Amino acid sequence: MSDTLKVEVASSKKDIEIVESLAKEIWEQHYLPIIGQAQVEYMLNKYQSVDAISQSIKKGYVYYIAYYEDKPCGY
Repeated sequence: MSDTLKVEVASSKKDIEIVESLAKEIWEQHYLPIIGQAQVEYMLNKYQSVDAISQSIKKGYVYYIAYYEDKPCGY
């Protein structure tokens, strides 16, 4: 397997669910020690949930998913 990185536009419901999952993992690992559990949960629910991401996309925002060796690793 070669080291490959690709970036794709998140457009389907499955893509949006991947972004939500990545956001949860990233925010909990990196921001929890800084801003605490309550604020992380608020930010995830308000801005990084499937519903919030879907609404943002409808308004013209574009989300991208980064894949490393075909596994989602960032957004």
